[in-house]
Amino acid sequence: MSITVQFHQIDEFLEELTQEREAVTDRILRVTYVHAQQSGMPIVQLSVVAGVLVRGVLIECVQRCGDLWMRRSDSDATTTQRAEDLRIRLEEAAHRLDLQIRRGRFLTTPDKG
Repeated sequence: MSITVQFHQIDEFLEELTQEREAVTDRILRVTYVHAQQSGMPIVQLSVVAGVLVRGVLIECVQRCGDLWMRRSDSDATTTQRAEDLRIRLEEAAHRLDLQIRRGRFLTTPDKG
């Protein structure tokens, strides 16, 4: 069985990350953007996902930033800027906590058995 602790607010995730900083596996914080489109919808939901492994447990933050209408509109620019600001906050925190930033996302696989 794999265990994941998931946050949806970056401040809560950063608080947990600060408390667990010495136990982060390989001192790596993964940060990426996730674009999710619901079938048949003309919009894409943009989220920032960050994660670390601590004692075999995935600690992850999935922070939804907003919707992209893919028209280069003001709302798209605001959503994109929100995601960029979150990524920068995560990278600054990683620097303070002496963690390496890597792109990508940890994925869990179902246990076979």
